[in-house]
Amino acid sequence: MKLKKAIIFLLFFTHMAAFSQSSREKLKFDFGWKFNLGDMNKAKEPWFNDAEWRTLDLPHDWSIELEFNARFASCTAYLPGGIGWYRKTFSVPENFRGKTVSIQFDGVYNNSEVWINGHYLGFRPNGYIGFCYVITPYLDYGKKNVIAVRVDHSKYADTRWYSGSGIYRHVWLNVTDPVHVAQWGTYITTTQVSGNTAQVEIKTAIANDAQEKRTVKLISAIMRKDGRQAGRAESEIQLANSIAQVSQTIILSNPVFWDIDHPYLYTLKTIVTDGKTSSAEYETIFGIRKLEFNPGDGFFLNGKNIKLKGVCLHHDGGCVGAAVPEKIWKIRLEKLKAAGCNAIRTSHNPVAPEFLDLCDQMGFVVLDEAFDEWEYAKRKWIDGWNQSVSGFEGYAQYFRQWAVQDLKDMIERDKNHPSIIMWSIGNEIDYANDPYADQESSQQQHQGYAMNRPDAARMVEIAQDLKSVIKQIDQTRPITMALANIGNSRRIGLPEVLDIVGYNYSEGRYDDDHRDYPGQFIYGSENPHNYDGWLAVKNKNFMSSQFLWTGVDYLGEAGKFPLRSAYSGLLDLTGHEKSIYFWRQSMWSDRPMLFITARKKNSLDRPDVDPMARLSWFVSEIEEKPHWNYQAGDAILVMAYTNCAEAELFLNGQSFGKKKYDPANSSIWWYVPYRAGEVRVVAASADGRQFESFLKTVAEPVAVMISADAPAIKADGQDVAVIEVLLLDKNGNPAYLADNRVDFAVSGVGTIIGTDNGDAACLDNLKLPWRKVYQGRCIAIVQSTGKKGNITITAKVAGIPEAAIKIHAE
Repeated sequence: MKLKKAIIFLLFFTHMAAFSQSSREKLKFDFGWKFNLGDMNKAKEPWFNDAEWRTLDLPHDWSIELEFNARFASCTAYLPGGIGWYRKTFSVPENFRGKTVSIQFDGVYNNSEVWINGHYLGFRPNGYIGFCYVITPYLDYGKKNVIAVRVDHSKYADTRWYSGSGIYRHVWLNVTDPVHVAQWGTYITTTQVSGNTAQVEIKTAIANDAQEKRTVKLISAIMRKDGRQAGRAESEIQLANSIAQVSQTIILSNPVFWDIDHPYLYTLKTIVTDGKTSSAEYETIFGIRKLEFNPGDGFFLNGKNIKLKGVCLHHDGGCVGAAVPEKIWKIRLEKLKAAGCNAIRTSHNPVAPEFLDLCDQMGFVVLDEAFDEWEYAKRKWIDGWNQSVSGFEGYAQYFRQWAVQDLKDMIERDKNHPSIIMWSIGNEIDYANDPYADQESSQQQHQGYAMNRPDAARMVEIAQDLKSVIKQIDQTRPITMALANIGNSRRIGLPEVLDIVGYNYSEGRYDDDHRDYPGQFIYGSENPHNYDGWLAVKNKNFMSSQFLWTGVDYLGEAGKFPLRSAYSGLLDLTGHEKSIYFWRQSMWSDRPMLFITARKKNSLDRPDVDPMARLSWFVSEIEEKPHWNYQAGDAILVMAYTNCAEAELFLNGQSFGKKKYDPANSSIWWYVPYRAGEVRVVAASADGRQFESFLKTVAEPVAVMISADAPAIKADGQDVAVIEVLLLDKNGNPAYLADNRVDFAVSGVGTIIGTDNGDAACLDNLKLPWRKVYQGRCIAIVQSTGKKGNITITAKVAGIPEAAIKIHAE
């Protein structure tokens, strides 16, 4: 293998996870808040009477609770924003005296202001990055204290997708001794990695908030999964009212590497002692792995060439809005993994810390992205995606003042995750005239945008500044951007600023640009759902990846009302696999699989043309559906999504012939005359194993089937179960065309926090305890109330016997 200016990035990763000890406590601060939708200036005062306010637990998104309305913006799902206040009254025990106490918000959308006992702590406009305030000087020990938070999302059309509103991620109270590890204060890399040893460099920021000088010992111990110690280092320092950076080296023998198939994670224990007392400051989960980005031969993980089969993901969870329980993401990621997906692009902002934890644990590599716009605003579509009316509110108004701080905080927070392999400083900032001017006059009137846009060369200056911010913190990962107007970006020299260059929807440029810029590593950072796009990665050594837009349907960036969501995902808003999921699985998965769909033949169909070639370049919705209810005499196209060697179709037992899998196309298909009954396809893999998939003509629904994703949930007040209802006909077949209403009832220690059916045009309030089925199915999300016991969920449909399921909270 010939290496061309290979960029080598070696990193030994950690994820900071503090555990409760006498010297350090990380306390979940989510429960028992008061909330009011509407502005009340006096609400910041501790004496303010909030008795009439609603009591709720965090995370909380108020927009998702409200009604869809055409007078709001398509970009944010036709849901309103507003101004909301949160207050929490809590007691501070006397044993906190002498400690350092801070409050940490993982995400507040947006323009948040925070007070403690009437003292102003600060303002944070970015709705996606976490932030922390020290509240020690303002606490009343042994008495009641009040935290007040004002959230101003009155400019609701301020992103190109649904953002949510409120304190939509977790809140923590951090309590430490005056001498402690600083926030995000551990950074670990490997300078040398081989099959036999890993040289681990640990940098730990130790803070002393007291005036008196202290002598402390820092002990770092690396533990294997079985609890045995793998390595240890000790250091001694003196400090007073300052932060000291301590560097240590640990040599690990025979390290186990973190990779996509086996995401092995170690534990780092960080101990601080003054010789009299000791405490475990952190238990840190980390992994060891080696990255290589080679312009000629692609991406290598631990020396192995890997094709990144990626998806882009927005942050909402469908009917729960932006306040997404971890379980929802775990289910989604499991399904994406089963399709062969191994990479995630966080679109286009910092994600929740627990999302990155899941990627660490499940073996996804991550492109971690910071911004969707810089100092000038992009268009936010008001009356439908790419329609004429647009708004220009957004983060751009704060970029010059806040971008450096927000980017630094993202890198500091995320720098130790093993899953993250690159940092992106922007998405489609170079999009033609949105807002920067294209250098070619022929582009000056792109989509009717004004000619007096800012000079595109300004992007080079900003990119250099942002890159410098990251490199001061982390030099182990490459810096990238997702570029959309490659020609213009190359004219101004933007790719030369980046370590590696992301191409959005520019598959046609791969060969020419690789030839013209052989020393640059280029990759697909955002790609349509077409077969040629995958072949451009699969069949080219220098192309390492594609990131499909998108992995899951998401709220906002919608069409004309009543469409509330984009439908470009492999999974729908409920997390259910769409037909296109199985088509992608047939390309990406090494495991033999088969799934069939069908549709009426149309005038554009010809037997010599792959039907999938007509798939839209952007929207992934395909016409074929998994049902067999048509009219006698209809000519039907039956598609078999498979990676098996051959397949045979049977209609009511009659064979319509075997067909070989053609690697030049993406599926196997037949045209058959419709007859009610059953169409069945039998496929044989290369090793002779058989698989079958069938569609059946179904009648009206007569039964309700109810199921849960798991038999039990945690009784923690936050864990959830996904309850699915599927309507069946008299033969037990899914009633795909049914649209009956399902009413849910819950008894016991659970409550419904959302219902959905995956239909982008369904505008019923997402918090209702009922939902019409779409394609024969719907879901309810049931959350623990915090108590142990049973939860019974009943599904009722008019004219059909009800069904129930019981799960346990433990």
